Amino acid sequence: MNPPVSLLLPPSLYADTAVAPTPAPPLDADKSVAVAIIGGGFTGLSTALHLAEQGVNATVLEAQQPGWGASGNNGGQVNPGLKHDPDQIEADFGIDLGRRMIDFAYGTTNYTFDLIGDLYVSWQQIFRPLANYDYDAETTIPLHDERGAAWTAGIRKTFADKTFLAVNYQLTDMSNAIGRYSVFDPNAVNKASPTGFGAFVSKSVNATKKQKALNLMASRQFTPNWAVTASYTYVMEDFRTKDLDINPADTTNVNALINRFRPPNTYQADVVYGIDRFSATLNATLYTGNNLAYFSDNRFAVFGLVANYDLLQRTRLYLTVDNLTNIAWQNKANPNYGPGAFPQPGRNFFVGIQQKF
Repeated sequence: MNPPVSLLLPPSLYADTAVAPTPAPPLDADKSVAVAIIGGGFTGLSTALHLAEQGVNATVLEAQQPGWGASGNNGGQVNPGLKHDPDQIEADFGIDLGRRMIDFAYGTTNYTFDLIGDLYVSWQQIFRPLANYDYDAETTIPLHDERGAAWTAGIRKTFADKTFLAVNYQLTDMSNAIGRYSVFDPNAVNKASPTGFGAFVSKSVNATKKQKALNLMASRQFTPNWAVTASYTYVMEDFRTKDLDINPADTTNVNALINRFRPPNTYQADVVYGIDRFSATLNATLYTGNNLAYFSDNRFAVFGLVANYDLLQRTRLYLTVDNLTNIAWQNKANPNYGPGAFPQPGRNFFVGIQQKF
């Protein structure tokens, strides 16, 4: 176990609150590196990090522990600028050098926050007035406008232009949303039926809606020819009717009918290869967490292939193959029907040519 930071550094707020450091044993042998950096403070560590992201072999040499000096004993504020006013800097160092020093000093916060990545947080108020398509002949309940709010937070980070990471989370909370469902009505007019009656009809109800969605993505360009992208998506959506729990016609649970049943977990990976005029992508998608009351399988994987060949500068031939294994997995469900009622299409091919003018 590594000793706490408070035993490695002089007393400070940083030493009392920092996490345990990565072991940094003394340099006890000769070492050849592209860049040697003296000092493990903010400047030295930042320099080493940016060099490493560019693939440069760099080593930091620190007499004590990283953060031993001013970097571990400052006030902890991220404030751009210099000790002296810009006018004084220009007077002491000249207009050209002074201006470059000022621009650098006042832009140092960008370097700090770039270490974290692009962080974004948003809030959105949702209001959608009722429209004609919200109503149908079977809807007798007075409907209300959709109202709610959505929160989104995420972060994106690129490392050395070869690796990209992203995390996104979204929460939607609707105090009123329009829920739609279909039920079989034996009294509905159906000209295609031998009796002239009996058909599925659509109904709408007022409902609350809560949706949680998490997205993770990573991509890496390993060589000029090979790249891999991987992602994970989790979506959980819950409608709850505000008007009635049971459909009067057939005693079906309305909450089950208005919810959309899809696999909650989706994992996807793409392997990309390109050379000269040819490029191809092999993709694999894994669905898990399926409710066996509605789905035929708890988990399943689907594979696909896309290939392109640039025949001429403006002419491209392409091939798309969906569902390589030719297994008709069920990727959506409806509580009106049993498991396996909605199989996806089997293997299919699409061949085409694209001409740019």
